[in-house]
Amino acid sequence: MAGTAGGRPGGALTRRASAEQPGPPYLGSAENPVRPPPRTPTVQGVQIYEIHIRGCAGTDAALALQEPLARLLCPVEDHEGPCEVPWGFTLRDERAEEGEAGPERVLVLGIFASAEQAAEVVDRVRAFVGAAHPVVLGEAATDTFDELADQYRIEQGLGPDPA
Repeated sequence: MAGTAGGRPGGALTRRASAEQPGPPYLGSAENPVRPPPRTPTVQGVQIYEIHIRGCAGTDAALALQEPLARLLCPVEDHEGPCEVPWGFTLRDERAEEGEAGPERVLVLGIFASAEQAAEVVDRVRAFVGAAHPVVLGEAATDTFDELADQYRIEQGLGPDPA
């Protein structure tokens, strides 16, 4: 549902982007036996992807992109049924590009999609934000968007995650 996973309009807008605190990266079991590497939940050939929208001048600038991107993904705010591609937002502090000082505030759009759908969403996001905001697609780096897989399972009548 929208309020929990941001997969429907209003979900991301109601919960807004969460400001994740920077923490230690997933280091793998040899380097950090307490925190295992993340797993990317997959269901029926779809998985969680993260789209990092860089070049934001700070938290306010990153949050200002959230509403228009939500409408880009889901133009009809109160549509019936689930979104074709479940989605949600968060904010992260990431390492700045080489030559820049301090961490960079990044808007992260999580989607649960096939590789083809993810590529289509990235193309739409890039076209919308333009060259001022580099857009990078990758697999989920944390468990932040695992709820999108749960949402998909429920909406498709597949039941809870068997893991």
